[in-house]
Amino acid sequence: MTKSPYEIPSLAKACRLLQLVAEHQGEWTATELARAIETPRTTCFRMLQTLAQEKLILADGSSYRLGPGLVRLGLKTLEGLSIRRLCVPVLRELSKSLGETVHLAILCDDRSLLLEVCDSPQSQRVSSRPGSLVWLHASATGKVLLAHLDAARRDELFARLEMPALTPRSLTSPDLLSAQFPAIREQSYAIDDEEYQHDYRCLAVPVKDAQGEVIAAIGMTSSPSRLPYASIAATVSRLQEGARVLSFNLPANSEEPGLKLKKPRKKRVKPNPT
Repeated sequence: MTKSPYEIPSLAKACRLLQLVAEHQGEWTATELARAIETPRTTCFRMLQTLAQEKLILADGSSYRLGPGLVRLGLKTLEGLSIRRLCVPVLRELSKSLGETVHLAILCDDRSLLLEVCDSPQSQRVSSRPGSLVWLHASATGKVLLAHLDAARRDELFARLEMPALTPRSLTSPDLLSAQFPAIREQSYAIDDEEYQHDYRCLAVPVKDAQGEVIAAIGMTSSPSRLPYASIAATVSRLQEGARVLSFNLPANSEEPGLKLKKPRKKRVKPNPT
């Protein structure tokens, strides 16, 4: 990639530091980070201290994690997304009519990012808030987003995707998970049948842009007792109608970050100590 003549090298390296800290939360020391950005350790340490002073990162022993300053910036970014603003009335109406917690999610690297959540009036409900990252393999929204990736990009993501057994029902094999994708695409919905959390059943449907590409998913969380199998078809129909309303109201040419199912980045290999 050709460098811009207006690039500030030290600022570019500070940005790269933030990316590395995000990718390796609490894992890399200042020495390892300095080696990764090809900078003297003392210079890297000064950068880290400056970022920590601005609360963009936090020291975690001899390593580093993202700080609360980035959380605030991230929430401000979410607030500025048009799809998040436009989804609120749709989610509220769905939550009211269904009596359940409804949310909107997009693909974010190897997780599903919740952009907005409208809570259920029920006493038993999930506590995930906007900005939460959830596992792709065990969530209904994650399955929808994965099912609509092209095969090459999905294979690349599977090569580094963690698939822990969150419950005894969790699918921990890429082959078993992939076997659901044709039906998800054909029926236009996915189900998490107590795969993420015991006694929770979730449904999700795709949200498409003006070009017909899936850019997000609307999910609903309930319990097996409130969402029996016999009610799934009617519930999916309501969610799909909400997705169509949201799609209709989206800008024709959205350039917002994170909405397209972009090619995920490869994990960097930890540098060998010298």
